[in-house]
Amino acid sequence: MRTTPAGAGTTWTAAWVKDAPEEAGVALARLIASPGYPFDERAARATAERITDTGIQDAEAQSHQIGAQWHGPAISTITKPTLVLHGDGDPLVKMSGARATAARIPGARLVTLPGVGHDLPQPVWDEITTQIRQLAEAPARSSR
Repeated sequence: MRTTPAGAGTTWTAAWVKDAPEEAGVALARLIASPGYPFDERAARATAERITDTGIQDAEAQSHQIGAQWHGPAISTITKPTLVLHGDGDPLVKMSGARATAARIPGARLVTLPGVGHDLPQPVWDEITTQIRQLAEAPARSSR
């Protein structure tokens, strides 16, 4: 049986995820949480309870996500204004991935969110909405 540390003395197993999906959901949220912000266990638990039937237990969906491959046009063909937001504490997607994404989209703007992981902690919501608003209100780029 393959196991993975889940933190706080818990080990990930298929049985544990099946028998304690809310706890597994909270443990997963903690793993991907923003290192520069306090972990909101209450919010993570509420989310885990809300999505218990479709979240962490859906191994098929998890496998599809992990192995997902893009089959659309190259991102270098994007001609619309593009904002790439990325947390510098993301344990799943490296900063180099964000930089490479922004570099391949003509005119894209990369904004690094300090201390943010693979989640969007409430303290950065204002920054995110400000960045999106600036993108939406910017003069339109001409198409190639």
